[in-house]
Amino acid sequence: GWWKHGRLIGLVFLVALGVVRAIDPGFVEAARLWAFDRYQNIQPRSDPARPVTIVDIDDESLQAIGQWPWPRHLLARMVTNLTQKGAVVIGFDMVFPEADRLSPNSLADNVVGLSPELVEEIRQLPSNDEFFAEALRNSRTVLGQSAFTRIVAEAAERLPEKSPRAFRGPKPQQFLPRFVSVVRNNPVIEPAALGHGMFTVEPGSGGIVRRVPAVIRVANQDPEEDDIVYPALTVEMLRVAASPDGRDAYIINSGETGINDVRVRMGRQQFVINTMEDGRIWVNFSPHDREGRYVSAKDVIDNTVPTERIQGKFILVGTSATGLLDIRATPIDSALPGVEVHANILETILGKSQLDRPPDVLGQEVTFAILVGVLMIVLLPNIGAAWSLGLGVVLIGGLVGLSWFSYAGLDWWFINLGGRTLVDVTYPAFSTFALYSILTYTSYSETAAEKKQVRGAFGRYLSPALVEQLADDPDRLVLGGEMRNMTLLFCDIRGFTTISETFKANPQGLTQLINKFLTPMTNLILDRRGTIDKYMGDCI
Repeated sequence: GWWKHGRLIGLVFLVALGVVRAIDPGFVEAARLWAFDRYQNIQPRSDPARPVTIVDIDDESLQAIGQWPWPRHLLARMVTNLTQKGAVVIGFDMVFPEADRLSPNSLADNVVGLSPELVEEIRQLPSNDEFFAEALRNSRTVLGQSAFTRIVAEAAERLPEKSPRAFRGPKPQQFLPRFVSVVRNNPVIEPAALGHGMFTVEPGSGGIVRRVPAVIRVANQDPEEDDIVYPALTVEMLRVAASPDGRDAYIINSGETGINDVRVRMGRQQFVINTMEDGRIWVNFSPHDREGRYVSAKDVIDNTVPTERIQGKFILVGTSATGLLDIRATPIDSALPGVEVHANILETILGKSQLDRPPDVLGQEVTFAILVGVLMIVLLPNIGAAWSLGLGVVLIGGLVGLSWFSYAGLDWWFINLGGRTLVDVTYPAFSTFALYSILTYTSYSETAAEKKQVRGAFGRYLSPALVEQLADDPDRLVLGGEMRNMTLLFCDIRGFTTISETFKANPQGLTQLINKFLTPMTNLILDRRGTIDKYMGDCI
């Protein structure tokens, strides 16, 4: 019947595979992410325009200027020099939560032996934080902030002000990752900046950074109010760059199942940042390029950096110095300065080369796996394992090609795959291979059992060739037999009674005599594909 050859087992196994994908256990996600990592290794993003420059607090800068943190009047000089050289916007991948310990008033409190008059005179001097704040007010700057899922002392009591934003669709808070406290900048510096963005980056599977929140929510101190939504550092830099006075809003588009995208309008151009349902964005990494992307902080402070490295660029201030512990693992680099993660995000958005994994892609992947599975369940018992293997290879190969072309953002013949979409090849490929293996094994087991039964029933009576024919095609065993023109042979030993009487004293010798006759006769018959009905004494 139709349910023979393991089709029922195949259907049960296919349903089980669907349940596993719906649960999405760790090993399934790990395989999917491994494939996406391989794509980025094979073809990392290329962006020769380099719209982002990283001002790096590197080991050379520490050696030239001194240990970190530096006096903030030096940071004020850095910001002023960057603005004068034409920086579009300056973002800090760091936070300044405390007052500068190197300010004059701190020195007055910590240096002994000063006269009261001198102490009072020093205290009247402006603090380094005031110098820094003045430089921030005269520049287009975004200060970094860090969110935590745990309570950080005093941080939860003083949440930052909200950046201008607008919501389209359902409230996004229900979909966003929730944090409970924020480490923000000190109150002298914070109001001076045009924007404030979160640089929170949480590694994924294997400690690798692949996705970064575009927006997050932080628990509101008032339980009656909605949680507060904050933008990522990169989104806030785009908003500030697009807004002359820093008051224009970014827009969060939400649907019934989650966040669709985040939008920033810059003049006549609108940047659409595709996100996952929880507001995270896939980072499309390019190879580490220290010469083309980085300038040393000491060169900016000394004002010796070439103007073309700054003019018209988005500036990120971060660190790669040993010991400052801002190193991240990415799909294409095991040790990348954290600030370069944000640079890759900005370059991806500005270059419109963002990776995307729309919500409906999962449904398409599962549908493909089910259709291929049903096709194999129907065809494999009929067309055999070899043809089914060929079919499976073609289908899996087609999926791999489609997934790759979709990632690469290419057009395939007349099909425009539209953008750089991440299509998982591992689950459909594995399910196809696993189902092929199950169906092949089940079919082999059933066939082997039938052959064993046929050989056991007919092996002693039919020629080996005929037994193998019946074993290969058991359907030839039809009740009632078939009509044939046949030759019948009855053969015995002439005078056997007389001969047997001579062996009265040696019955074993008579047995040996009969075997010497019946064995070669049996072989002759079977060699000629004859069928032995029975033996009767000396008769065959």
